[in-house]
Amino acid sequence: MTIREYGFTAHERSYTLRMDLDMAEPSEAWIEYHFATHKCLYEPEVSLFMIACLRPGDVVIDVGANVGFFSIFMANLVGDKGKVLAFECGPTILPKLRHNLGLNWWLKNIEVIAQPLWCRAEPVTHWTSSDGHGGSCLWDPGLYHDNPNSRKNPQPAEMMATTLELHRSIT
Repeated sequence: MTIREYGFTAHERSYTLRMDLDMAEPSEAWIEYHFATHKCLYEPEVSLFMIACLRPGDVVIDVGANVGFFSIFMANLVGDKGKVLAFECGPTILPKLRHNLGLNWWLKNIEVIAQPLWCRAEPVTHWTSSDGHGGSCLWDPGLYHDNPNSRKNPQPAEMMATTLELHRSIT
């Protein structure tokens, strides 16, 4: 893994974020690809939407925070008076998320919630993808035609889901 530092400008301010990315993981290499090859933000349509909508003091939710790019990105945009709730429960991704947040130690406004977000606080089946897409979800990724490894090696786990209602103290 290699620590990368990315800069971006929004609302007449410059921001820096650090990520420790594994270039062997397609979803992590994709972040680097955008910055290095295109000299643009990762998933530019999503990033530009966030820049247009988020303001200091906002409370935002990152469902499936993965390795933390958007959590860190949004934490910069909402500032010290804002808050980011980063929901991530993938057993292999969660340590990477926490590591990347630690690299951005100056951001104190991100709360990691290591549970799936759902409409009810109840047990759910959580699936981890085996296809290098970096994801996990509440549906079987083996059902998607581009995920042959997940189809051959399903990785379901029962977890307790949480709701936004249980986190209403954020506002």
